[in-house]
Amino acid sequence: MKIADPAWRSGASVACDKIGRAIVAGRFPEHTRLPKEAELAAEFAISRNTLREAMKALAAKSLIEIAPRRGTLVLPRSRWNILDRDVAEWAAQIFINDPGFMNELLAFRRLLEPAAAEAAALHATPDEAADIQAAYQEMERAVEIDELEVWVHVDIEFHKAVFRASHNRFIQSVADSVIHALRTSFLAVSNQPSSYAQNLQNHKILADAIERKDSKAAKLTAEKLIETTADVQRKMLR
Repeated sequence: MKIADPAWRSGASVACDKIGRAIVAGRFPEHTRLPKEAELAAEFAISRNTLREAMKALAAKSLIEIAPRRGTLVLPRSRWNILDRDVAEWAAQIFINDPGFMNELLAFRRLLEPAAAEAAALHATPDEAADIQAAYQEMERAVEIDELEVWVHVDIEFHKAVFRASHNRFIQSVADSVIHALRTSFLAVSNQPSSYAQNLQNHKILADAIERKDSKAAKLTAEKLIETTADVQRKMLR
């Protein structure tokens, strides 16, 4: 089922999304030039002004480089701003079955999430620890609901609560940027038989460790969570 573009999104935002996805998917290969402005505007059924705004946004995400009188160059993947929210989401959705990309995302999670859990155990306020426990309770309830989107939503809310409780602006900023990529990863892994229920107890152990301010246990449990995900991912990508 095709989901309509949200009414609040501008024409340039929608165009940026469509062209950005096309670039990430390889329809417009890296190191090549995009079609001329008139052709591209006609292909995506948008005005030239809307296209120009979309091009500015894509250039800011480092997907393209606009060179006057020389055309618009699609930049190599190594230069894409993968921490941009849109780019991270497009890449995660398009490369969800790509072992290389998914392993990179997993490696990034190994750097981010244990550090966030450790910091949360050290710095969480009582209210923030309670928010993490409340998020876990929602995860428990979600097990009773046979709806993948619900499972993933509450899982994401749990991790967002941990990131907030870290009181580290760098962790929070990076996490906010890649949360959509994590969501796509969670969707893929949680869709595997029993994977969600299997990992639920680890979330409880993590919530309890943060609540009692046991930073070592929080870090180790976050690492265990990721390794459980890694096992499921390896089976999924065979």
